[in-house]
Amino acid sequence: MNSFQDEEQLVHNLRRLIKEGGESNFLIVSVGEVYVQFAASRGDKEMYCEAVSNEFLPPELQLAEDKIVQLQGLDFEEPGASPNFSRTFDVAEETALRELAHLTHHILSNVYGCAAQSKLQFELVLQ
Repeated sequence: MNSFQDEEQLVHNLRRLIKEGGESNFLIVSVGEVYVQFAASRGDKEMYCEAVSNEFLPPELQLAEDKIVQLQGLDFEEPGASPNFSRTFDVAEETALRELAHLTHHILSNVYGCAAQSKLQFELVLQ
């Protein structure tokens, strides 16, 4: 799923979450109404991630059961305490950020059906 145009920018923004800002940094990566979001503080070794749930998707983009099972297979927890699917990633090693970018592309393509040539939109907030 390396066809997304913005992989290096995604890695760069993920790195900024743990290297800059303060206690409430977040990044939203979206293609239209589909998004994956990340939260971390400067110096963190873990990064919290959410993948949008059906609660926030329009009817034509709702996830079928097999797509929900795919997210669960990637160790995402079903909506509960969070209204979205969620998981925490270990980002202590630099290589983990690139792996997380690959996984984000995989989720956007294979779970949500975004075209590989889609342009990612980034909303980065460093608190």
